[in-house]
Amino acid sequence: DTAIEEDEQNDPSAMTAWGVFDSISTKKTGEQFHHQHAILLGSWCEHVQAADLADIVQEHYRHFKPDLILIEKRASGAQLIQELKRLRLPVKAWLPKGKPGAKGKVPRAHAVAMMLEQGAVWYVPGDKTQKVLDQCAAFPNATHDDLVDTVTAVLSYFRDRFMFQTADEEMDEEERKLFMKDEMDRNRMGRRLYNGDAPQRRAQNERRVYSESV
Repeated sequence: DTAIEEDEQNDPSAMTAWGVFDSISTKKTGEQFHHQHAILLGSWCEHVQAADLADIVQEHYRHFKPDLILIEKRASGAQLIQELKRLRLPVKAWLPKGKPGAKGKVPRAHAVAMMLEQGAVWYVPGDKTQKVLDQCAAFPNATHDDLVDTVTAVLSYFRDRFMFQTADEEMDEEERKLFMKDEMDRNRMGRRLYNGDAPQRRAQNERRVYSESV
């Protein structure tokens, strides 16, 4: 979540880093099903100038080595996306779906609440992740909600890409085809980013997403 000015009175810039891992859950009927869980790996939140964001993102990219950098295409985010593409990083622009009234912070939080309620979102204990938990717990009444924005953005992205199902929503055949097509497109993008060389294949349970919403 990027801010344009570094003034302390303005909202800070923020990011969260996530991983996705495979899991087996049990429905109320006793039937087991395979799906994926998300885990919060870390976070960052500071008042910085927009011009410094590209360097900061590169530092986090080298540390977390994500498969994808997700940035909300608003305000300074649009400029940041272009700069990261120039640096050949695996960046993807993101905007919330739906009508304008459904794109607010509170509706977005409600849309991903079921994932949290079903215990499919985890975190690595530590000061960085605790800041995210504290801000989410205080939402929507806290002074700042920048870390919350990154959480709702990345969980919405997982949900929209069928990477994240709850016990009541397994993919049908059409959804599975869309999911496979999206996976193929993402792999092709990775090959282009690495000048035609196939990127090193990672295990499915180490797929990571770096969420930076604007």
